[in-house]
Amino acid sequence: MGVLVIEAAQKSGTGITVNYARRQGKAIFCIPNSLENKKGEGTNRLLKRDGKLVTNANDILEYFNMKQIKQISIDEIEKQVDVKPEYKKIYKVIQKGKIHINQISKETKMNIGELNSKLLMMELEGLIESKPGNNYEICKNTFI
Repeated sequence: MGVLVIEAAQKSGTGITVNYARRQGKAIFCIPNSLENKKGEGTNRLLKRDGKLVTNANDILEYFNMKQIKQISIDEIEKQVDVKPEYKKIYKVIQKGKIHINQISKETKMNIGELNSKLLMMELEGLIESKPGNNYEICKNTFI
């Protein structure tokens, strides 16, 4: 496939890895670094030479002619998957962004036990993601 270089000093072990990748005919992807960052000089040098600029995951997917990742709205999710009616109320609350379970409970008027069960099922179905600290959000990135 390829090698993604996030940060590399002027002389670093990353250079050895990149040379091996080149010999194998692999693509070299680079995330640009600030000019003041000494640990990013090697990465920026690779970009000048033959590295491919990466600013998001789609840059790599495009290179390999793979489908892009795009953010989808709650309406698109509801069209693509069979959203159970009892989930819609939760979706409407979570679509605002990452939110704590207590706030979801308050806004949906569901008790924590009932809500916890539904959130778990929604997560198992790949509709939402649990985040640290009992926070939840809708899965925004999906392959289409």
